[in-house]
Amino acid sequence: MTPLMDTFPEYELEQVLMRKLNKDDIDDMQIYLSDKDVNKYLPSDAAMQDRAEIKAMIENVNKGFANNNKIRWGIVDQEKQKVIGDCGFYKIDLTNRTGEISYRLSKDYWNQGIMSKVLDKMLYYGFEEIELNRVEASVIPANKGSIYLLEKKGFIKEGVLRDSLLKNDKYYNLIVYSILKRDYFE
Repeated sequence: MTPLMDTFPEYELEQVLMRKLNKDDIDDMQIYLSDKDVNKYLPSDAAMQDRAEIKAMIENVNKGFANNNKIRWGIVDQEKQKVIGDCGFYKIDLTNRTGEISYRLSKDYWNQGIMSKVLDKMLYYGFEEIELNRVEASVIPANKGSIYLLEKKGFIKEGVLRDSLLKNDKYYNLIVYSILKRDYFE
């Protein structure tokens, strides 16, 4: 099986750097991972307040890169040199050439075009670097910002997974979006 890449890829964008997460990022991450607004539309386990829990998550995603089934970048404000979000493929299937993405960003950085640039680079990585054929994202219908971003980038709504996310003792539908390699290059 082809590895995701020999070395962890870093991408320098206008305002931010996408790089590998490490234990030195825990304090920065704790700020946005514990923010109820950032986690409003994410699964319950996405919210993290405990440093040990964040450290375990970082270790898990870095192990996933080594095992060829996930990659997660820290999104770093280049001026302040602090992690303001994270993004990546939380499931990669190199046999079928598919990947599922997720992303989150500190609310202090919303509506600045950062996630649009980050998603462009994630799609570049998926389609160009590891030669995926399909990238998928699942979104709670009330998450209008994420839906707008995905549709702007060419993702197509495929359907609704009814009551597929249990959060705070309530079931939520998830809209499944995807973009295919051929769509990306059109």
